[in-house]
Amino acid sequence: MDLQLAKTFQTTIEQENKIQGVGLHSGKCCTVRVLPSDSGKIVFCRTDLGRKKIIASWKYHKKSRLNTCLKKDEAEVKTIEHFMSALNALKIDSLLVEINTAELPILDGSAWKWIELLKNCKTKNLKKTRKIFTITSPIQVGDSENYASFSPSKEQNFRFFIEFQHPLIKKQSFSVSLTEDTYEKEIAPSRTFGFEENIVALKSAGLIKGANYQNAIVLGKNGTILNEKNLRFTDEFVRHKILDAIGDIYLGEFHIIGNYYGHKSSHEINLKLLQKIFTL
Repeated sequence: MDLQLAKTFQTTIEQENKIQGVGLHSGKCCTVRVLPSDSGKIVFCRTDLGRKKIIASWKYHKKSRLNTCLKKDEAEVKTIEHFMSALNALKIDSLLVEINTAELPILDGSAWKWIELLKNCKTKNLKKTRKIFTITSPIQVGDSENYASFSPSKEQNFRFFIEFQHPLIKKQSFSVSLTEDTYEKEIAPSRTFGFEENIVALKSAGLIKGANYQNAIVLGKNGTILNEKNLRFTDEFVRHKILDAIGDIYLGEFHIIGNYYGHKSSHEINLKLLQKIFTL
């Protein structure tokens, strides 16, 4: 593995902006306010807890079901993967993110509204050079059925494979070279999804309290989609898994150059991959 300083400069936003929405799992309304920062890090600030701060880093990862969660002391922030994904794609390195509850809003279930929010802020260069981490040898975590890996490359590439019994998914795979343009066109619009038969169990477990047909694709027992609107892509499901992975991997605190591959991977496995990379 090779830590480098890029020839390009880190960026932050020029002006602050905010957005409101409901948390997918908590069902609580959250206001997110993004502000310029020269810290060189993405920092979450819980304004409801006396401005407790958490750096967006794998070091603060807390195991959490169906979302990516960070925790430091008594403060936590969860369901951050879509937001982090947008930051990674837009190459925003430094930001202060104020939130007034534990869970970021799900918005429409994709990263598109995060992209809109951040692009409306515009970006500016900092005097610090961008932090790059280049993968120089293969690395993998997980088991034979569910795993994630990185292999050497000169670019940021993401590839994913999923397999579900539902007839609208079955086996799907997709790959993308991560640029702002490809992300906005091919990844950002893809939404999170779930299955009708799992709804009761998930709600009994205290999850998906804020889920509805406007912020998630719901796949019916009869092989259909319960949402009124059609899929944005025929393979929207695997594209969304790439969206999640791009967000999870940005918790490495670097722009990681390499080929990422997720084989039925999860948030937990993605974070274990980062842990292995940065503790070798």
